[in-house]
Amino acid sequence: NGWAPFQYKNWDGENEIEPGMVKWNGWAGGYGQLRYYFQHWQPIPSSRWTRCDFEKA
Repeated sequence: NGWAPFQYKNWDGENEIEPGMVKWNGWAGGYGQLRYYFQHWQPIPSSRWTRCDFEKA
């Protein structure tokens, strides 16, 4: 995702647990690429990274 842990306080980066809803495909099994592994699922993250530049008017 391009965001290294050293960019965050206490080195907690985007690779840590993210809040969000589970994609139920991640729990499916027996369909080739759709397998569930412990701690191997894809959340729908609530954070959307957007960079903005601000300057005084």
